[in-house]
Amino acid sequence: MKEKNVALEELEVEINKDIHELISTSKNCTATELYYLIYLIRLSRTFRVNPDTYPNTRPAYMNVLLSSWEEALKYSVQLVYKYGNKPSKGFNHTIATMMHKKAALVNSKFDSRSLIKLFEVEASEDQRYLNLDTSLLYKNADVKSLFNYFLRIELDNNFHKGSLQRLKDLILHFRKEFSPASKLFEREFGVSIDVYIHFYEFVCNLLTKKLTEFEKKAPKLPNGRIAVMQKETIYMFIFHIMIDEKDIIKKMGRKIQPLIQRLILDPTEIIDDQLQFHQLTRKPILKAVTGELIISPDLFLDSLFTNTHYSFLQGSKKICDCYQSITSDSFLTQIEAITRKFGYTLLHTNLELYEGKVQLGDLDLVLKNKSGHTLIIEAKRHALPMQVYFKDMEATQKRLNDLKKKWESKVTRRIEHLKEKHFAYGIKEPYTYIIVSLNPEILSHHSDILCLTLNELESYLSIEDKKGTSFNEIVEITYNNNDWHLSEAELKQLRVDGMTILCK
Repeated sequence: MKEKNVALEELEVEINKDIHELISTSKNCTATELYYLIYLIRLSRTFRVNPDTYPNTRPAYMNVLLSSWEEALKYSVQLVYKYGNKPSKGFNHTIATMMHKKAALVNSKFDSRSLIKLFEVEASEDQRYLNLDTSLLYKNADVKSLFNYFLRIELDNNFHKGSLQRLKDLILHFRKEFSPASKLFEREFGVSIDVYIHFYEFVCNLLTKKLTEFEKKAPKLPNGRIAVMQKETIYMFIFHIMIDEKDIIKKMGRKIQPLIQRLILDPTEIIDDQLQFHQLTRKPILKAVTGELIISPDLFLDSLFTNTHYSFLQGSKKICDCYQSITSDSFLTQIEAITRKFGYTLLHTNLELYEGKVQLGDLDLVLKNKSGHTLIIEAKRHALPMQVYFKDMEATQKRLNDLKKKWESKVTRRIEHLKEKHFAYGIKEPYTYIIVSLNPEILSHHSDILCLTLNELESYLSIEDKKGTSFNEIVEITYNNNDWHLSEAELKQLRVDGMTILCK
């Protein structure tokens, strides 16, 4: 068996070498290759909303393919924007294709690190791929729980990615989520929440109009569909994602200019080896060599929630503290709304527990249904550390230790206290005490206390007889997806397409 540390060291060397090659390639690109890569992101989204384009391809495979493809494209766009956004005399399809295919392979190598740390590995005969010995899943409980947790993060992420919305619905969702923080918009962005939303609506509607014209004029195949890979189609697309900043200001006034400038990506801000988080998520507007704004509708809308959220978190301490307080209250409201669908009504919020004069903390929500069952909820609206989200084993173990100490021990103490004192707080048996978190947490896989996301909470409440229900059963119901794994043929196709270094 190949030693893990040797495999990881070699992988790091390969990743660094590949990044240097990508930078070198991006310097040979021009603005046309940049626009082509943005065009491919548009195609990826089109395939997501029109899965019948490839009717013989399983959704699980298409999801893996498009997710990997899109992450690689965002990285490629950033590098070409930084090093290759210069006037062009033509289109080099070969070099553009080389960019995103190489980026996809680099992403696969990067993502494979957590699997190499989990399992034993050995190189294939040609030394190009890695075989994983997954037998530890059946021998080592810690390996199994980590693997299940990392898979759960992916399934939860796909759950949210799969819920693509129309602009109107997205704006309604945004207004509902951020209205409680409406007073913070003027202080952080310089405009009211209404102007902020109107800006996104105006730009998206303008892009929709331009892209509708593009779809009508673009070259067609005999079946009536757009000939997506014809050069004429690609060149035509370029002019339909460009907007003159003056047109936006003419419509919305000078007050909107600071927000536009804030969303324009400065090439010097791009970090070459940052494969986990893309600056495009925060700053989705690019500047064309001709001066116009390049606005991909997909990247622009992706930034709506993410950029707004992190702007408040990374603003002044006063804004950050205020925002966190507001979102904490909103999270409780979300939880209560879910429980209400299953017949629960609110009895108490922030019910303080005391052992003598010692304060044991409070019960965030105490609810009761018609049958007399009481549900006690500890709400945890904590962001998942980025290293945990990207499946770093050491960071995940540290997270588990922290949650055992900061969450589980405190809740356990309150549970023990309530065994003797529940009547003193107006709580009758039977009752259940659970934790509800914003994101999937590793604690769920290592605790007797249920720790559920909002979606998992809804699944749990839908079970008629909850007694003895395991966390794994709740996960199974929530994601309802036994078809997440890839077949050997599909994994082979990913290897052929240069999208993975794994054999199995």
